[in-house]
Amino acid sequence: MSPPAQTPDAIHRQRLQQLAVFLRESEQILADFDAWREEHSDPDGWPLDDAEHSRRAVKRDADTWRSFNRVRSFAKELLATAEVQVQQLNPAHLQSRWPW
Repeated sequence: MSPPAQTPDAIHRQRLQQLAVFLRESEQILADFDAWREEHSDPDGWPLDDAEHSRRAVKRDADTWRSFNRVRSFAKELLATAEVQVQQLNPAHLQSRWPW
């Protein structure tokens, strides 16, 4: 016997939860990289070790991509829903960066 089908609302809620996990993970990945870079850069912001900086930047990007894969298959749908929802908000409450 197969499990009962999820309602569209339940699926949307689950996807929003997965998006929230991605956003938290990606923010932490970037914060960790920035903290490392701050410690391993000269006063002008140049890396003390170019090779290690590059290696860590590649890892940062790979970790972010791995985390994004959690939402990649339905990200377009979430964006389309958000686009519709933004249009329904009071224009006085919008920030100029939201539409894009």
